[in-house]
Amino acid sequence: MIQRKHIIAAVVGFLLLCLLYFLFVTLPRIGKVPVEIAMHPSDAKVTVNDETHSSGTVYLKPGDYTLIAKREGWDDATTTVSVKDEPRSIALVLEPNSQEARELLENESVITEREALAGIAANARGEDIRAKTPILSKLPYSDIFGPFKIDFGFNQDDNRTPYFIVSFATAKGRRLAIEWLKKQEVDLVKTEVIFEGLNNPFSNLEVSHADE
Repeated sequence: MIQRKHIIAAVVGFLLLCLLYFLFVTLPRIGKVPVEIAMHPSDAKVTVNDETHSSGTVYLKPGDYTLIAKREGWDDATTTVSVKDEPRSIALVLEPNSQEARELLENESVITEREALAGIAANARGEDIRAKTPILSKLPYSDIFGPFKIDFGFNQDDNRTPYFIVSFATAKGRRLAIEWLKKQEVDLVKTEVIFEGLNNPFSNLEVSHADE
């Protein structure tokens, strides 16, 4: 009888633990996506929707988020990410603004770690840009009958908003290039299009901007 009571108590205790785990761990994560956040320095704090987190996994509902990483002695690092239905990794690399922080960068292992995180950050930024601008996955695009070639670049002050470069084009090719961009649902009023060898007909910017 005593042994049976012990077994029942153990089962009840196990069920209670499972219930508590569900209530405090699983339930708050329902409808959310795991996002792995890595930072350098690793003890920096990142703010997401006014909530502060450390490096590690956070659970976010699908949507767009601005993450701000902070650490004394380092400049803030900010990134905007789009969370979909699949887990993803995000990296933030802070730049030193103190002598103590700069001295850390003299260590080869630290340099290697920062380079790896910078690669993760670049990949994540590329994923977000392509998700919001699907046409980028089709570029560069060439039409030998136009003739024209369309590629893209990013302004130094805004590495998330692409501009388009039309090259190797005749007058007819430039017209066909614009028609092709329209078919890809590119908003030519809001998007910069640069024609190599010509002034941009959609803005007052010079073609030389394409080489920045």
